[in-house]
Amino acid sequence: MSSPTFSAASVNAGEGLGFHLLLPGATAARPASGERVVLLHGWLQSSDMWLTTAARLRDVYGHDVLLVDWWGHGRSLPEPGDLDAAMCVGSLEAQLKGILRRYGWDVGAPLVVAGCSMGGAVALRLAACTDPHWRGRVGRLVLVASAGLSEGWWMGSLLTAPVRWAATAVGAATGLDQLPGLRRAFGLLRLARTTPTSVQYPRPTFPLVGWLVGWLAGWLVGWLVGWLVGWLVGWLLFVLH
Repeated sequence: MSSPTFSAASVNAGEGLGFHLLLPGATAARPASGERVVLLHGWLQSSDMWLTTAARLRDVYGHDVLLVDWWGHGRSLPEPGDLDAAMCVGSLEAQLKGILRRYGWDVGAPLVVAGCSMGGAVALRLAACTDPHWRGRVGRLVLVASAGLSEGWWMGSLLTAPVRWAATAVGAATGLDQLPGLRRAFGLLRLARTTPTSVQYPRPTFPLVGWLVGWLAGWLVGWLVGWLVGWLVGWLLFVLH
């Protein structure tokens, strides 16, 4: 099985898209019959991490494989301007979309997109993009140790944060989380959260009201748990003495 090689013509630095390399699966003996596969690397990595996979997808299965080096990674220089801004997931998504347009992959058959770590977060954004031009571009999504997408302060996970904090604090202070009968309950409280069903988070109409309700509910639950624990400890001390 041959390994993909890089050439100066593959860099296309003048296009302002960073390094990208297309490995066509079609040959003279084998017409195009595979799929379009995009392999995205993670933070502080490069497209080299996908070389073995890319070669196998091309040589064995006949897929067209696209490799990308994010800004400031591998063979891509930092994007001109603010490096911190260029390193955000939104900027990397824009870089990827530019490369896909370069090869005409923004139209036609849906893509197979695989992302590792930070590349997984970019793949998620592309798959969930609601822009009419990009909607449905990702036909299959593969995530490898993927990073998640950040949640805004208005998200539901914050509403249950006081419950998690209270369970952690009470468990650490009293050791009750180590008792066989309570270990599972404390574990569930530490993990209590609302799970979003989509990576496209809608902003609620009244985020401040939701935050206040969640904070009050969490404070009440924490107060009740603390009161019960204090009462139980006091009762045990009274009985033992």
